[in-house]
Amino acid sequence: MEAALATARYERIDGGTRVYGEVPSFRGVWADGTIRGEVREELRRVLRGWIDLQMERSGRLPPVNGVHAPERGLTGRGLRHWPIPGAKGV
Repeated sequence: MEAALATARYERIDGGTRVYGEVPSFRGVWADGTIRGEVREELRRVLRGWIDLQMERSGRLPPVNGVHAPERGLTGRGLRHWPIPGAKGV
């Protein structure tokens, strides 16, 4: 999850009064708020929900930095136990 969040893009919107963030590889994962830290935490919640829903539906997730997550059926444990090389706190 941290590796996916590391790919997030942020930009100031509304005349610089708000921050918009998205995780490009995960379609529909976006958030906005008043400060970047707030947006990052909301992105984390949205991404977690997106991953949970995707695992229920198909078990397939987009690659992160060229690394493909195993399908749910292969591990039986889901993404929370998916090791991402170089990522911390996954």
